[in-house]
Amino acid sequence: MRDSDFTSLSQSCRQNAIRLRSKILTVLLLSALNIASGQQLAQFALAQFQESVYNPGARGLVPSMRLTGLVRRQWSALPGSPGSQFMDIDLPLEILSGGVGLMLMRNSWGAHHILQAKLGYSYHARVGEEAILGIGLAGVYRQYAYSGDILRTPEGEYGNGVIAHHDFLLESGWLRPSGGALDVGIELRLADFAFGVSGTNIVSAASRQRLFAVTERPHWYAQVRYAVDVNPDLRLTAGAIGEANAGYIQNQAFLAVTVFDTYQVGVHLRGYGPKSFESVGLLGKIRLNDHFHFFYSYGHNILAAGKVFGANHEVAMIYLLNKQIGRGRLPLPTYNPRYF
Repeated sequence: MRDSDFTSLSQSCRQNAIRLRSKILTVLLLSALNIASGQQLAQFALAQFQESVYNPGARGLVPSMRLTGLVRRQWSALPGSPGSQFMDIDLPLEILSGGVGLMLMRNSWGAHHILQAKLGYSYHARVGEEAILGIGLAGVYRQYAYSGDILRTPEGEYGNGVIAHHDFLLESGWLRPSGGALDVGIELRLADFAFGVSGTNIVSAASRQRLFAVTERPHWYAQVRYAVDVNPDLRLTAGAIGEANAGYIQNQAFLAVTVFDTYQVGVHLRGYGPKSFESVGLLGKIRLNDHFHFFYSYGHNILAAGKVFGANHEVAMIYLLNKQIGRGRLPLPTYNPRYF
């Protein structure tokens, strides 16, 4: 065999190896994206104060109708990083012996987008003279949107309006499978104390369209919060959230101080497991008037790749109606209205 034959054979083997490696990487990428969409839920610093974000049992445990609009950007320096927006309405209805809530949410990361609508109801029962127990259920509808046009392969042809991956594992265009799920939760609320346990995706239907498939796994939450008045103008609030599923355990904790019932500042910590922490940051809220509150959270990533990821930012505007709707029976005792 001539040297040129050896050279040609070597080049052919190298090209085949590159093709094989690209296919393996594509499979791993798609698998990782599918696993992520099936196991990772959106995370919000505001959920440490608004338990109904994760727990349908907390629906309606507010003094009056509350409307919240939120925008979150995680790992802001990373292209295609996770981003979330939601609109949430939480409404106590004495005529229904509880409260209802509706959340419309959009999550995105990389080539993935999720649109979600969650409608929940919580029945409120008296526990003793001062406590309320909320027992809640929420139905969830999700539509996944995945764009294969955003991804690239080494063998693909791109440019002049042409997107050809030349890889049977990676489809072009948009895929939009949809599915549903069921969330449950209980919430115990006193004047200065709150404790809840909830589960998301307790019942979940797989969403499939051609090669793309998502199966949401159950997530379990435990949440506690306690507040104490140091004096009439100063209030300390501390709390924690634990989240778990089959793949990981995550913890969050915060400590905040409220001054003159108007300004609130605090620190928060988020970690994956007992020995690995993701971020530490600051949070703040200001009461603009009797109806509007502004909330902001900054998270500094302390992971090894934190400089690459960038910071986490979260902004929310909260509206309180301060008027009863749907009066039917005598109202249950509620928690301190300085919680928001």
